[in-house]
Amino acid sequence: MIREIEEQFTEEILTEAIKRYDINKDTVRSLGGYESFVYEYQKNNAFFILKISHTIRRSRNNIRGEIEFLNYLSNKGLAVSNAVPSTRGNMVEEIAAEIGSFLAVSYEMALGKEVSDEDWNESLYEKWGEFMGKIHHATKSYEWSNPAFKRQAWDQEVQLKAEKYLRPDDVMISIV
Repeated sequence: MIREIEEQFTEEILTEAIKRYDINKDTVRSLGGYESFVYEYQKNNAFFILKISHTIRRSRNNIRGEIEFLNYLSNKGLAVSNAVPSTRGNMVEEIAAEIGSFLAVSYEMALGKEVSDEDWNESLYEKWGEFMGKIHHATKSYEWSNPAFKRQAWDQEVQLKAEKYLRPDDVMISIV
């Protein structure tokens, strides 16, 4: 987790996100996260994911593009997790923070189970490849409704600029 994001995340931010999606706090369970705070919750006998990111790392348009892309895949008949609107009808909820803001989005929880060590086998790779092929086929003619929703290319990722996140006392690693 990026230190500046972790330092700004408070119980109040989580409480506000829970309120905006009308979630019973007793059903919320942290799933951890790398760039975002990710939670599981239950509502109306179904399970959902609440993902809270920060504008340091992701923009509102980036998330809107993610949601649009998932909706496109869903409309093409692929089994993906659809986003669900907040009580305000928003697909992305913005919560002010000390610096920037946190962006909350909720998704239906995908069916299935977490992949265990025993699951990593040829059959899994075949199913995975088959699904990726379906995504590729479905999106050959995909066009963003708004150019601002398009994600950056892999080599534009901000994480590739390590000096932005390293403290002065961090040791640089070089590949020889």
